[in-house]
Amino acid sequence: MLQQVGAHLFVDETKAKGYVVVAVTCPDSSLAIARRTVGKLVLPGQRSIHMKHERERRRRQIAHAVTALRDVGVAALVVDAGRGPEPEHVRRDRALRAVVERAAAQEGGASVVLDLDPTLVARDARTISEACRQAQASGITYSHQSLAHQPLLALPDVVAWCWARGGEWRRGIAPVVTERIYV
Repeated sequence: MLQQVGAHLFVDETKAKGYVVVAVTCPDSSLAIARRTVGKLVLPGQRSIHMKHERERRRRQIAHAVTALRDVGVAALVVDAGRGPEPEHVRRDRALRAVVERAAAQEGGASVVLDLDPTLVARDARTISEACRQAQASGITYSHQSLAHQPLLALPDVVAWCWARGGEWRRGIAPVVTERIYV
C-alpha cells in the first residue's frame, strides 16, 4: 500500500536565462486529476511532453491546461538562482535547499521528484539530505525519475519553459505560480 503524503513536488530547471528551478506542488488529493490532464496532452506516438519539442499552438494548449490545474490546488514555486558568478552546481544547491524548506512546510510530509540527470544524482542526494537535516524534515522523501517514467515532471518543465520565455508566456503561466524567490 502506498503511503499518503501531504504533497508531491515535481522539480525541473531551466538554464535559458540564468538558473531557475521550478517546483510544482500537487496535493495528494489532486494527483489523479493532474495525471489525467497530462495524459490527455500526450499525443499518439509521444512518450511524454517536453515544451522544447512542441509547436507553438500545442505549447499554448499545454500551458493553458497546466495553468488550469491551479483550480485543484496545483501551485508552482519559481526559485531564481541567478546567472552567477558561482558555478551552476552551487546555484542548484541553493535552489534545492529552498525547495526542501518549502517541502518541509507541507502538512503530512512531501515527496520530491526531480528530473533525472545522472550526473547530478549524487550531489543532489547530499544537498537534499543535508537540507532535510537542517530543516528537521523527516517527512520528506525524494527521488530522481525520468520524464518518461514520471509524466508529472512535465508540469515543472512547462512552467520553467514559459517562465524563461518571458513576456506573454510568463504572464500566461503566472496564475499557477504562487511564489517566486531569489536565492
